[in-house]
Amino acid sequence: MLKKLKEKLHNNIIRDIYVTGYLYEDEEGINEFSPTMDYVYFKFDDCFIEIHTLNQEIKFELKVVHLIDYNYEIDEDMTVSKSTVGNLILDMETGNNIVSMRLYNSEEHKDSLICEAIELRLKNGQIIFCDALSYDGLNIGGHRKKEIWEYSLPEDKEIKQKNVDISDEWQLF
Repeated sequence: MLKKLKEKLHNNIIRDIYVTGYLYEDEEGINEFSPTMDYVYFKFDDCFIEIHTLNQEIKFELKVVHLIDYNYEIDEDMTVSKSTVGNLILDMETGNNIVSMRLYNSEEHKDSLICEAIELRLKNGQIIFCDALSYDGLNIGGHRKKEIWEYSLPEDKEIKQKNVDISDEWQLF
């Protein structure tokens, strides 16, 4: 899986980031989007990288997919939905190529990676960090999210890191 992931990400740009959830009508008759935060999708030109939590564990699964999956149950008066959060997470419109990844306590499977956290380093110098330590699903953010994750870990927790280079282009900005 890691080889396939590296091939997909090499010279490919993050175009957007999506979360899935549902729409429901509030008391005032306005539709409100409620993200589930169990699924996050990084959109590239020809695929998505799907990150989703695993059943009450502090781990998530990462895999290459071609469509956004809405595989969860909602009430009849709700509609499955997605929302872009790329403008909230990505610092710049350019240089959003992943140049390296750091996987924390990862396991490689045929079609997926299982991790406790992942750190993506972008060509423009930005860091995107994602973990599944929250009760509400995935946490996603920058360096500060990583610091909070590290602080929240038990003192005796062993963390194994795996560094994966995707591109030899580094921080041009």
